[in-house]
Amino acid sequence: MSRSGIVPPPGLQEKPALAAAGDSVLAVWTDGRTNPPRLYGARWPGALPDTGAVPLAGGTVPEVRAAVAMDAAWTLLAWESWEGGAPRLHARAFVSDAPLGPDPGVEVAGAAGACRRPAVAIRGARGVLVFEDERDGPGNLRLARFDRVAGLLDPDGTPFPDLGGTAHWARVVAGPDGFLLVWSEWGGAPTRVVARRLDADGVPEGSAQVISDPALTADNPDAVPFGDGWLVVWQGDGGGGGDLVGVRLAADGTPNAPPATLLADPALQYGPRLAAGDGAPRLVWTHQTPTGRSLRAADVLTDGSLAPPAGIEITAPDLQAADAAVVAGPIAALVAFRVPDAGDADDLHGIWLAPGPLAVEAGLLTGIAEEVTAIGGASTPIPALRALGNPFRGSIRLEVVPGTGPVEVYDTTGRRVRSLLPREGRVAWDGRDEAGTDVPAGIYFARGNGGAIRLVKLP
Repeated sequence: MSRSGIVPPPGLQEKPALAAAGDSVLAVWTDGRTNPPRLYGARWPGALPDTGAVPLAGGTVPEVRAAVAMDAAWTLLAWESWEGGAPRLHARAFVSDAPLGPDPGVEVAGAAGACRRPAVAIRGARGVLVFEDERDGPGNLRLARFDRVAGLLDPDGTPFPDLGGTAHWARVVAGPDGFLLVWSEWGGAPTRVVARRLDADGVPEGSAQVISDPALTADNPDAVPFGDGWLVVWQGDGGGGGDLVGVRLAADGTPNAPPATLLADPALQYGPRLAAGDGAPRLVWTHQTPTGRSLRAADVLTDGSLAPPAGIEITAPDLQAADAAVVAGPIAALVAFRVPDAGDADDLHGIWLAPGPLAVEAGLLTGIAEEVTAIGGASTPIPALRALGNPFRGSIRLEVVPGTGPVEVYDTTGRRVRSLLPREGRVAWDGRDEAGTDVPAGIYFARGNGGAIRLVKLP
């Protein structure tokens, strides 16, 4: 794995949201470099993340808690706009490979009160936006559908049927034949996790089902397509305050078997987030003890077990990482998270999880840091090593401070692939090893001048 700074400038950066399609990964977050705070976004491939970051919404009121989904054709972005002390819900749709820039979007709901915590998913030309509607009291859900061309189809959203209590923490995910919506619900029983299938047009079908054990507390679920159905993971009762529990659902949203504990640990496990790639789903969660808070990651296998069984620690406990988001990128999974910084509000950082089984911990190269510059002409340290045109095909240019030693390229096993000698602070890597053999597409790491960066060679 490698760690890269996503957003280092002054001001609070928080609540990252991630989406990916093809060779592109999009990160969106709330950024306090301006007043009021605005949504900013950056896309890979391209410039280093923060140098390519731009505002994405209107900018006249505070913009928080973004949700984003994308495919190769289009992107759907939703967020809370705080006006008059209560959040309204805004959204915008745009072409996925178009240049990023500000757009106030359309108001989905909120003229009469609080609408918050959006969740979005897209499938083909249809987009689905689900949000909490507190205008008539807490815990109502509404659903608004989008069309890639026609835009918002359901102004103000439509009330979601079959709620058995107060609903919150809704998540929606697209699958081969439609969508799955999951949420937490309380009222008259321990907090439970509920699922509801939506058809390919985003219309609810069937009935809502409680998929957690009704006798046990279950909260904060997430879901991904898995095999010919779905995987749902949530925070459940545990000896230390919270374990990780999961269940496999059939394509119609009905459980294949009772929920099973994925991880029981004396520490508190919470905030599970899933990413579905070509292999096993990647699960990231927060692991908290009295001495610190870290992020852990594991693969979820077809039998419901985790590999490795307790996950791997991807941030140190003293870093106190929070607000994790994860997405499966074109080659590796990206985890974005907030790091508290007493001297500079909070910043966002990222971890790229190397491809392959996470159980093979020796195959993960750790300790990679990548500092980036602020936008708008702010003065920040020059990176010790940087790459231009990353990810790349063919060759890539690396820059270091003139007069420094060689730049060495490693693969994800830690094997040195190539040693390069810069001239006047510049050197190109042609994607070949010392023997002149073209190396496979994948993740590599370059070290030099006391710095290290992640390189992505595309097929």
